[in-house]
Amino acid sequence: MEVDGKQEGEEKVGGSDCETSIFILNKFKKVIKSEGGEVKVVSGYRWKGDLNPMHIGFVSMEPNTLFIPQYIDANLILFIQTGEVKVGWIHKDKLVEAKLKMGDVSVIPAGSAFYFINVGNDEKLRMICSINAAGTSGWKSYQEYEESYKAWSWRKLLNSIIGKQWRKGGRVHSPEPYNLYGNEPSFCNDYGSSISIDRRQYSPLKLTGTSIYFVNLTAGSMLAPHLNPMATEYGIILKGTGIIQVVFPNGTNAMTAKVRAGDVFWVPRYFPFCQIASMDGSLEFFGYTTSEKKNRPQFLIGASSVLKNMMGPELAAAFGVAEETLERVVGAQSQSIILPPLHEEEGEEKEQVIIRRVAA
Repeated sequence: MEVDGKQEGEEKVGGSDCETSIFILNKFKKVIKSEGGEVKVVSGYRWKGDLNPMHIGFVSMEPNTLFIPQYIDANLILFIQTGEVKVGWIHKDKLVEAKLKMGDVSVIPAGSAFYFINVGNDEKLRMICSINAAGTSGWKSYQEYEESYKAWSWRKLLNSIIGKQWRKGGRVHSPEPYNLYGNEPSFCNDYGSSISIDRRQYSPLKLTGTSIYFVNLTAGSMLAPHLNPMATEYGIILKGTGIIQVVFPNGTNAMTAKVRAGDVFWVPRYFPFCQIASMDGSLEFFGYTTSEKKNRPQFLIGASSVLKNMMGPELAAAFGVAEETLERVVGAQSQSIILPPLHEEEGEEKEQVIIRRVAA
C-alpha cells in the first residue's frame, strides 16, 4: 500500500501546558495522509529575522507500506523512533539502499529523490527528521518541481530501480547509519546519560550544518541549567513527562512548561535552560543543534560549571561575597551535567540565588 494523499490543515498536538510560548512548537501541518500512514511537519519559529529556521517532520507508516519516491530540496536527518525501514536514494548518481532500525540516524542529502519501505514485521514505523530549510522550500512532493536537475534525479532513481543499472548491480555503498542506542554515551552517571554526535563521529553531518543529541533522565533528575553559545537547539520528547524552563539572557523567566511525549521545543543560543524529569518516571528526548561542529554547552551549576571553573577572588568580588562563601555555595553541588532529584540536594536555595545573579 502506498503512503500518499492530500495536504491538510494545521492542528495542535502535544501535551505542553504553555501553548502561547514561542519555545513550544505545537502547530503541526499534515502534509500527507492516507490509509498507509501520514507525514506531519512542525515549522520552526522565525526568531529575530531568521528566515530559514529548522523544521521537524514526523513520518508514520503502517506495516508493509511504501512511501512513494519523493524529492525535497533540503537535507534530511532521519531518526528511527520505532520499527524498521528500508531507505533508497540517489548517491553519486546511483541508487543506494540502507536498512535502518530503531535508534539509527541517517542522512539523505538535499537534491536526492528517495523512498521508504516499512519492512518491520507487523510493526508501525515512526521516524523523526530534521528539515534544514536554509535556501530551500521545505517538504514538498517531487511533482511540484519541474527544473531539469530535479527531473534528472527522478529519472535516475527510476532507472536504478527498474533499469539496467539495477540488474547489473549498479548500486554503490552509502555511509553506514549511526545508532544512538548502540554506542557509548558522551556522559553517564547514576541520574541519566546523554550522547551528542557531530561531524567527527558521523561524517555525513558535515554537509547538513547540524548535530544531534539524545538525553535520558531518571525520575526527578535534571539536565543542569546551561546555554549553547554556538547553536540553536531543537528537541522532541520521546518518552515520559517533565518540565522545561527557559530564561532570557537578561535573567527574566521566558518559559516554564510541562511537557510530555510528542512535544517539540526549541531554545535560541545564549538562552539558559534546563530539563527536569517528573518523579513518575524517566524522561527521554532527542534533538538537533544548528551546527555540525562540537557543541560546547556552558553549564551554570555543578562540578563542571562556569562558576566552578572561574572560581577565584575576582568572581567573589563580582558577587560581593567572600571567596570562602562563594566556594562553599558553588561547591555544594558535587555532581555535574545531570543532577540528582531536588530532595537529594542541600543548599539548593543558595545555588538558585547565585544563578539568578549570573543571568542578570
